[in-house]
Amino acid sequence: MDKKELNENSRGRKKAIEAELEKIMAEYLAKKENFEKAQVAFEATKQKFASLRRLAADMLSPGEWAVWQIEHQNVEYAGVPIGEAIVLVLRGRAWMAAGQFIEGKTARFMPAMNMYAITEALEKGNFEFRTPTPLREVNAALRHLKGITRLSSGAYHIEDATQVLEQRQETAKRREQLEKASKT
Repeated sequence: MDKKELNENSRGRKKAIEAELEKIMAEYLAKKENFEKAQVAFEATKQKFASLRRLAADMLSPGEWAVWQIEHQNVEYAGVPIGEAIVLVLRGRAWMAAGQFIEGKTARFMPAMNMYAITEALEKGNFEFRTPTPLREVNAALRHLKGITRLSSGAYHIEDATQVLEQRQETAKRREQLEKASKT
């Protein structure tokens, strides 16, 4: 093969590479544009969902709202700011712990959760973390949240956890009284 043939082959390869590069670049730009449109649509839908959730929480009875949340745990924290989501997680934990204590399933009322359990609950509820380090986000939020108590063990609970227990005990007493009254 002489020098002229090498140059011809080289030019042919370069043209093929340039053509493929142009094709892939156009595909990339089209996909990027679609991605950006989808991102905007997702953010708008997320904001609408968050607004409607707040409205539903205000308009539905506590029982109806609790049922909706139980039935839709996969989006329990979607569109909710991190501080609010953590408070919801800890309030839910207090509510559950109170029920377990009242029913005799546990010997002590234990409404606290560690940071790992809080993060896991947020992830299960479809909370959208802003960084690839969710524990750092949870830790930072916990440091600034009001109404949260940090125990010496490093676990956290809502400050009014005892009130949650008292409410659950009162509700259980009323239910028991209603059941007795309906039997007579």
